[in-house]
Amino acid sequence: MPAHAQVDAVASQGILELYVLVAALRLHRRGYERVNFELLWAEYAKTAGMGHADVYSKPAAARAFQRLLDAALLVFTDARCVPAPRITSPSIVLELIRSLFLIIS
Repeated sequence: MPAHAQVDAVASQGILELYVLVAALRLHRRGYERVNFELLWAEYAKTAGMGHADVYSKPAAARAFQRLLDAALLVFTDARCVPAPRITSPSIVLELIRSLFLIIS
């Protein structure tokens, strides 16, 4: 996906999708290269209800996770398949979310 298409895809997401992307970024910063919905949910739940974040239900977050997969902002990989190449540098989406995260915090 071209960089401008990724920026447009991120810009078109709702607030819950952005929260899930931020949770993915936080996990990525801690060294996680692959995450599943449960890890993302746990990361989101740590910050939800801290006064600065809306609180959404787990089913709503699961739908947001699926929308991010559909938009190719998160990519499904199957550990039983041939491993995907390792990411050596953050993608433009991670850079955009990083800048958004810095603005929010």
